[in-house]
Amino acid sequence: MNFGINRVIKYLILSDLIFFTGWGLITPIFAIFIVEKIQGGNAFVAGLAAGLDSFLISLLRFPFATFLDSLKDKRKSF
Repeated sequence: MNFGINRVIKYLILSDLIFFTGWGLITPIFAIFIVEKIQGGNAFVAGLAAGLDSFLISLLRFPFATFLDSLKDKRKSF
């Protein structure tokens, strides 16, 4: 199935997918190690913060992208 995507762009998209998937899996584990240093923190709070962050990023990404694409100023592209 070839959609006519440039090979370089396809590899950049795949590398982003792999990188952000790996980062998404490591972030909650890293937070559990840090939570020992924060007084009153536990794994639930770390997981809740990571989940809330991911939810808000995915929810707000498209409205901000649509707004930035609607601007006529070409300096934002550089």
